[in-house]
Amino acid sequence: MTRSDEVRLRWAAHDVRHHRTGIKRVYHPEVGDLELVYEAMDSPANPVWFMSGYTAKPGTRSEERLKLLGSLAAGTSQTGHIEKS
Repeated sequence: MTRSDEVRLRWAAHDVRHHRTGIKRVYHPEVGDLELVYEAMDSPANPVWFMSGYTAKPGTRSEERLKLLGSLAAGTSQTGHIEKS
């Protein structure tokens, strides 16, 4: 708060809320930039719990990269090392 006027003003205004849907942009060192659509869903059994689902829009570079990340994970052994064939 001491370094950012924007944060200080937002904090003072209490303009903070839980976003239930949106887009997250993340960088993964193996596949690069990903733009993921997310949605938070409530747990009927416990109202204070929620689950978030993330996916890439079909036909995008993010979808290609997410599939590549999945294939890299599938080729990883239990020790976390990528197995070479």
